[in-house]
Amino acid sequence: MTKEYNKAYYAANREKMLEASRLWHKQNKRYRPESYFAWREANKERIREYQKQWKIDNRDRFLSRLRDWQKRNHHKLICSNAARKAKTRGGDCSSIYRRCRELRKYFDVVVDHIMPLSKGGSHIPSNLQIIYAFENAIKSARTDYRPKVIFA
Repeated sequence: MTKEYNKAYYAANREKMLEASRLWHKQNKRYRPESYFAWREANKERIREYQKQWKIDNRDRFLSRLRDWQKRNHHKLICSNAARKAKTRGGDCSSIYRRCRELRKYFDVVVDHIMPLSKGGSHIPSNLQIIYAFENAIKSARTDYRPKVIFA
């Protein structure tokens, strides 16, 4: 085969070859050479700039992918948003949210405010408890509801 033939074949079948390559790389991540990881480590800033520019150039695709990720990982968003809010409000509730993240591996739990924020409660460790998500939905903004199980 000649170079000209290879170029012509690639030009005629570009999309098909790219898709086959993507599929192979997706299925064979474990075969990536050490040089790949070394290059990524050495070029973090370059990769970050490229990703930033890609997000600008492909805004619609980026937002679509972001929305899909958020739908699949809503539990992660709840945790990170709550932790971020805790830091901005001055209370150090990170240990409670960390514990909730650990428990979430085994149970469907959330961090709940004993006295709801909407009723004047504050976002401090003494006003937080870890309870089952379904009980939190039942409790809502009520102050008289006592959950059956409170995780420590």
